[in-house]
Amino acid sequence: MGYVKEDHGLDGRHFDLVALTTEFTIGLMISAYRGIPLYLENQKNKFWQHSQQQTLSGKTIAVIGNGHIGKRIPSIKYICPRTNVINFSKTGSSGSFTMDKFYDNIEKYDVIVVLVPLDDSTKNMINKNVLSRMKDGSLLVNMSKGLVVNTNDLVEELNRNRIFAAIDQVYPDPLPPGHPLWDCPNLIITPHVGSNAR
Repeated sequence: MGYVKEDHGLDGRHFDLVALTTEFTIGLMISAYRGIPLYLENQKNKFWQHSQQQTLSGKTIAVIGNGHIGKRIPSIKYICPRTNVINFSKTGSSGSFTMDKFYDNIEKYDVIVVLVPLDDSTKNMINKNVLSRMKDGSLLVNMSKGLVVNTNDLVEELNRNRIFAAIDQVYPDPLPPGHPLWDCPNLIITPHVGSNAR
């Protein structure tokens, strides 16, 4: 996908890509919370085991970015009632909160969704300081360019087996076969396909 710009579409491309990326973002959240990767792994190993996973209903979702996609993430409430979605942006426009409010409350979010353009102010914005403050069992979803998330810091935090992540864009891209991110627990990686559907 292109960079998500506040109050604009995806690099001027067709608006349907916003719907596709929103769908995929919500899909990643649901997959992570409902344990779909675990069940796929069990299927691969021909292992039948019931387990109780979590629901997104009642959780607090912080959305960093208030462009077209960010504004659509609250639609998750239609399938996950009682979900609390809070949007953040640089300017606090269109009902969003400014980023200082996000940083003040990182420990309270169950999910952090990143939907920002890559620039000097957002490069490595999701770093050790943010990741280490995320609450135990919380989920990071990155739909922005890979450089928005510090990959080394993400690897370190995931290997503590404390948080979860679902990332559609990563740095380096493509991710080399020997990169340590591949072996991290609690992680869903997709190869930049958020808006690639027909």
